[in-house]
Amino acid sequence: DQPTLAQQTQQALDDFLSGLPDEQQKTVAATGTGNYVIDNNGVIRAAYVEKDYTKRMEPEDIILALNAL
Repeated sequence: DQPTLAQQTQQALDDFLSGLPDEQQKTVAATGTGNYVIDNNGVIRAAYVEKDYTKRMEPEDIILALNAL
């Protein structure tokens, strides 16, 4: 059974936060960015979460994820 979009989004956020020092995990600003490739069933097939809003998923990675759908 596939996880829901909400579960996948929460997991992506949890993965992102786990990479931060403990004191920063509680004070993450909403200025980060996330890029997702979501299939027609609402399943996230690729995710990129970054605290630096100037960074994005590489176009090549997006194309690979789209081609894999």
